[in-house]
Amino acid sequence: MYLEKVIDFINKEFLIFLLAFKFIVVMFVFIFNVPLFITDKKIVNIYTRYHFTLFITVESILNFIYIFSMLLISDYFNIKSYYQRILLLILIVFFVSGILYKIFSSQNDSFYNKWYKALNYKVNILTVLFTVFIYITYNYILNQVDKFQ
Repeated sequence: MYLEKVIDFINKEFLIFLLAFKFIVVMFVFIFNVPLFITDKKIVNIYTRYHFTLFITVESILNFIYIFSMLLISDYFNIKSYYQRILLLILIVFFVSGILYKIFSSQNDSFYNKWYKALNYKVNILTVLFTVFIYITYNYILNQVDKFQ
């Protein structure tokens, strides 16, 4: 039974996450240019375009951690409300972003140190918006797929 859940997760939910992630990256970063609109900083374009492979890799891993840790905590505490899950997701993003800020603030010449110093609190706003929209898209696609199963 547990193995079937894991296989179902890999086959369906992870693929839906990747689809939602890719959709939001294209919409947020390349069509509407939301990061540059919010921050008005050149470093955003450096991160999202010049370091494109780093951006995609790091952001997909972090967003996977944010969303699926929220889903695990929601299941553990039996949180069913859509809005409570989004609030939990926001709290997780702030918590993990705070940890990452502490880690990278001590590394003077790393790109992420420059990223956090240049954008300050706007990093959290961007990350929350990005992650919440990925979750909303993920949830929408998952509901559409579940209707037919």
